[in-house]
Amino acid sequence: MNRYDGSSCKVFRSNPGDSVSLSDNYILAIYLAPDNFLFIHTRNGDVFYNPLQENFLKADKYLSALGLPATGLSCIQTSKDNYWFAYLDGRIFHRTPQGKIIAIDGNGNSHTGVMDMALTKSRRSV
Repeated sequence: MNRYDGSSCKVFRSNPGDSVSLSDNYILAIYLAPDNFLFIHTRNGDVFYNPLQENFLKADKYLSALGLPATGLSCIQTSKDNYWFAYLDGRIFHRTPQGKIIAIDGNGNSHTGVMDMALTKSRRSV
């Protein structure tokens, strides 16, 4: 993963001996997460990039700290400080600008999970 700050590039790579490095160099998707973190979906486990410390946190620890299920996150959608977290088992959670987590849909028993979300022209999540 590369980060450009306007004057130089920094390259982040997976380092198996470093617990705060990228979990895999093959990145499948990147989503904006609360607190300006980035959700990085890789082949070898998901992580969240912390831009202030320039390191990576294991997804389960970050999600648990937010009050969300620790595993199975497939994507995140955001609009005006509202975040929607979709899971592979069909569950969807909304995080309000105040940080409150609200379960929106799904009971975790779905055979068809949510793989991606989008916003309509009126900025509604679908």
